[in-house]
Amino acid sequence: MQNNMQKQAMVEMFQLLAEFYKYPNREFYEYISEENIQEELKQLVNGAGMDFAIQIYKPFASFDEMRIEYTRAFIGIDKPAATPVESIYKVWTTDETATMAFAKSKGYLMGDSALHVQHLLEKFQLEIPEELGKKPDHISVLLELQSYILEHESDEAALQFAKDHFDWIRDFKQEIEKVEGHEFYIYTTELLIDVIEETKVLLTKNIK
Repeated sequence: MQNNMQKQAMVEMFQLLAEFYKYPNREFYEYISEENIQEELKQLVNGAGMDFAIQIYKPFASFDEMRIEYTRAFIGIDKPAATPVESIYKVWTTDETATMAFAKSKGYLMGDSALHVQHLLEKFQLEIPEELGKKPDHISVLLELQSYILEHESDEAALQFAKDHFDWIRDFKQEIEKVEGHEFYIYTTELLIDVIEETKVLLTKNIK
C-alpha cells in the first residue's frame, strides 16, 4: 500500500465489513444505530484512499427486527435465502477427475474455494468461529482473512486473494435482491463491491 496509515485503514475496513454478515448481536446493532457511524465509516474509506458516500443510519427499528431481517435474507426458514458462502455461487470443483454427479454444479458447500480457504486458515493458524465451522468460505471469514493477508502478507498475496475469492459478490447481491432482503444488506453489499474493486486497483498500482 502507499503508506502504513492507508494500509491500516483498509485492514480495519475489512474487519468491520466482516461484522455486517455475522448473525447480529446487540453490540453491533447499537453500533450501526449510532449517529456517528457514517462519519467513522467515511474516515476509514477515505483513509484507505477510497471515496464512497456512506448511507447507514439507524437502518432497523429494533434489535429484534435486525435479527429477523438477517435470518430472512441469509438463513431462510420456510423460504429461499441468499446464502453468504462462496462455494454456493461457483462450480463445486474444477477437478476433471471428480466423479460425483454434482461435481460441475453450483449450490453446494465445501467446494474448491472452501478447501483453499481452509488450507490458508491452517497455514496462518487462524480459527473459524464455531458457528461457521462447516463453512470456511463464509463471507465473514473471507473478509477477515483478506484483512489478515493485507496486514501480514505481501500486496501480491492480498491482490490474488481478492481476485480469487470475491468474484461472486455481484451474484450474491442479486440473490439478496431476489429474496427481497432488507435494504441495509443490499446497500452493505453494494459498498463491499466498491471496496473490493478499489482494493484491487490500489494493490495493482502499488505492485507496479
